[in-house]
Amino acid sequence: MAISYRKMDDTGLVDELARLLECGRQARTVLYRLDYPEDRIPNTTNAGDFWHTVCREIDKGIIKRDLGELLTIVADIYPGNELMKEWRKPRSKQGERAGPSITIPGVEDVQATFLLAREVADEMAFEGLEAGFTNEGELCIYIIGDVEDGQARDLARAIGLRLGEQGRDGNVHTTPYRDYLISKIIVEGPDQGRFELTDIPSTTRTGDLGGAVMEEYDEDMVPTDGLGNARPFTVDRVAEEGNERLDPDKTLHENGIEDGDTLHVAPESTAGNLNPMIRKEALVRARLQIEGFAQSHKGFSIKANARQRPTKYLLSFSAPGWGPPGSNGKPYPVDNHKVEVILLDDFPMKAPVVIWRTPFFHPNVSMDSGGVCLGILSMAYRPALDLGELCQMILDLGGYRNYEIAHGLNDEARAWAFSLEGQKAIEERGGFCFFRKLMHQHQKPRRLKVRRL
Repeated sequence: MAISYRKMDDTGLVDELARLLECGRQARTVLYRLDYPEDRIPNTTNAGDFWHTVCREIDKGIIKRDLGELLTIVADIYPGNELMKEWRKPRSKQGERAGPSITIPGVEDVQATFLLAREVADEMAFEGLEAGFTNEGELCIYIIGDVEDGQARDLARAIGLRLGEQGRDGNVHTTPYRDYLISKIIVEGPDQGRFELTDIPSTTRTGDLGGAVMEEYDEDMVPTDGLGNARPFTVDRVAEEGNERLDPDKTLHENGIEDGDTLHVAPESTAGNLNPMIRKEALVRARLQIEGFAQSHKGFSIKANARQRPTKYLLSFSAPGWGPPGSNGKPYPVDNHKVEVILLDDFPMKAPVVIWRTPFFHPNVSMDSGGVCLGILSMAYRPALDLGELCQMILDLGGYRNYEIAHGLNDEARAWAFSLEGQKAIEERGGFCFFRKLMHQHQKPRRLKVRRL
């Protein structure tokens, strides 16, 4: 589909190219894919001037390919961009990405690296490669043709070996679909700070967003566990109908994150900070937050001891947890839970009291009283705690997606959760085993573009 420079200028497409691609390595990667002459690439640091010049030159016929092909390439890289959507090829949408693709780290010379990869692909009789995008030193390459995942991995391994022979990073990896960029995500930090993340690869692990944002804070803002390690991060998608807890191990693509989404990240068991309120206002606010959480989470029900300003709530929900050991000495699966939340006279200046009223075998829940150790939630408590966050924490406790091994209220449950038998049992029922949680705490987050708003 052809388009003129004038039409692109009138519809804002040229300015959108400048916003998305700027005029550095990313822009040159796209022009390289178009066979744009290297000596005609504008020598300017102004992205607007860069792309107006390039588009005028293409419109005049400097290359065989036209402006429509340029927009199709950009729409393939940014499939969630609204201005570019009519230029997307079939199966180029976020959910229908023809694949696979290869990502090469530590790239300084895009053209030389791509030529090396294409040489290896030719030797292995692949149909061909296309330069996808470059981001924070990573080059993404699309594989042309119908290619199986195993073939793609063989190609990536061969490229990595060739790079290693040159003394370069050979840690090349594949993605079973054409990787793409999400042009912008807004992320709210634990102190209500807002950050804009741009050009995020769809293969980014969702949990890495938490690490990238928390690196913008001073060390004393990042809470630690009993062993002194930074706590893992929870990530929620913020929406009008209620927040949605995302799986930190899944990629942004797998979690369905789209351009312009707003996420909230916080160290596990913490919540946002708002202005303190007097007790009367806080009780009303707490009721609205708990009711709102219940309405947006199917199967989560509440009973309160008053209509307007309750001080006690009984929460009922389902989660794949464990009951105390039976006659065989082993914990047994439990799914239905009842938990009481009590707002004492010193609320909101002090944290709520949480008591598990049904049998529950958990490192941070007392077998005798059912009292819940809220850990960092109590230590870093703020008067404006969102009790929806507390409900989510209780839900995660019930499903063994949130627990603390270093200290707690049930030594027997701590030992079981740390054992190989316990970790296997927890994982089989959808929880997070200790070593997976520990891996997240020590895993270095992917390099992402972060700007405090």
